[in-house]
Amino acid sequence: MPCRFFQPAGELEELADTMAELNTQGYRIYAGILPRKDGSSGKLDNCSEGIVIWADFDGVDNPSGK
Repeated sequence: MPCRFFQPAGELEELADTMAELNTQGYRIYAGILPRKDGSSGKLDNCSEGIVIWADFDGVDNPSGK
């Protein structure tokens, strides 16, 4: 069942329904917050540099109200 794919943040909204369905099938969906240099891994050495603030809202309704 393991599978990995990397999508630019701008494409995530159009994949939301697909990712939600995969989650109901037992897949665990994770989001990395830094862009990847390529699709080979999610490890630190493959991440571009960046400054971010991360907020995780598991188990609650959409905090933005959308």
